[in-house]
Amino acid sequence: MSFFFTLFIAIVFSSTAVLGGPPPVPTELLRSFPNGRLPKVAEPRKETHFAQETIKLSLSRPFGEPLRFATLTDIHENPRRLRAAIDEIIALEPHFVVFLGDLTDLFEKEHVDRMCAQLARLRCPLLPTMGNHERMGGRYEKYLRQFGPPNYACNIENNLFIAIDGSRGFFPKSVSSWLRKTLASASKYKRRFLMCHVPARDPRPEEHHCLAPSSAKILEELCAKHKVDLVFSGHVHQSFDVKRNGVRYVSAGLIGGRVYNLPEEGGKYHFLHVTLHDDDILIDKFFLPNQLGAFAVWAGDLKMRAIYKKRLAAYSPESREYSRLAKRMVLLKSKFRRYHNRLRTAHQKSSNKKAWVQKARLDIKRQPRKLQGELAQYLEAIISSQ
Repeated sequence: MSFFFTLFIAIVFSSTAVLGGPPPVPTELLRSFPNGRLPKVAEPRKETHFAQETIKLSLSRPFGEPLRFATLTDIHENPRRLRAAIDEIIALEPHFVVFLGDLTDLFEKEHVDRMCAQLARLRCPLLPTMGNHERMGGRYEKYLRQFGPPNYACNIENNLFIAIDGSRGFFPKSVSSWLRKTLASASKYKRRFLMCHVPARDPRPEEHHCLAPSSAKILEELCAKHKVDLVFSGHVHQSFDVKRNGVRYVSAGLIGGRVYNLPEEGGKYHFLHVTLHDDDILIDKFFLPNQLGAFAVWAGDLKMRAIYKKRLAAYSPESREYSRLAKRMVLLKSKFRRYHNRLRTAHQKSSNKKAWVQKARLDIKRQPRKLQGELAQYLEAIISSQ
């Protein structure tokens, strides 16, 4: 694996990077601006940039070995879980890694440094995609300096990987025009993959954390027309794998941040390992440990919501009992949120799960009597999610 690093890691960028040590981004991508210079961004919220031409990466691997890569997304500055994911990825020895965005929450220098130090352990090329958290707060120019243009096409052994900037939840005209032009000339490649942080559709029927309808329509029509094999996304913090009009849409995983669904509904921390065989594409999921201080608290919250939804379903929305339960659910929300923080803090200070549970149960007894039953049920939901 060391020669991959020698060939492709952007070592020369280390002297000019303003955000710490270089991530394993191909040098060709970092140099793909006109004249090799970072463009001045007058209005970061309204701008996006494109690589000058298709980047080509050549990999040295044993003859007959299928091309393999891993996917990471939505890290949200969780160093412990990112470290665990990278440890497993290093053991798998993929030829490169696709990153679907949201490295941190606010893309501040010290936070990015910490995450990039972990990414640099991969010692193989990283194909980045811009997430909405990379654009927040006028940090777009910082992203350019660290990772290069958010819109680019990369040819890896006759497989075309296209990254597009969907970080604002829609495609400006320049992005949709560039994507249309890029895909129109992509028929010569064996396979075509598209990477966009925000998915075309939200897998949860009642939610809409996805591209604007006009942009989603453009993406899906172009992918179907030009026979894109796979579209990787993140953003929704949930696993999904669906096929529409011959195109496969897949969640690239989840490393950090909040889970929005119960484990049995796809709410699990994981990454993907993809193998490109001659006649098939094999995708394996690798699940990460569900840490009590993060995942379980959210899982418990979700289970409590499910309990309340079940209770509410037994009554008519116009009934007095329905109104009473709905109001109680709202009032308890802030109390459960504060209880979240106490549980997480207690867990971080105690490596012994049994001791932590005992402390949590004692803490419940100190709460107002009318809340003790709800909190006890909440705690049991957290424990059972382990």
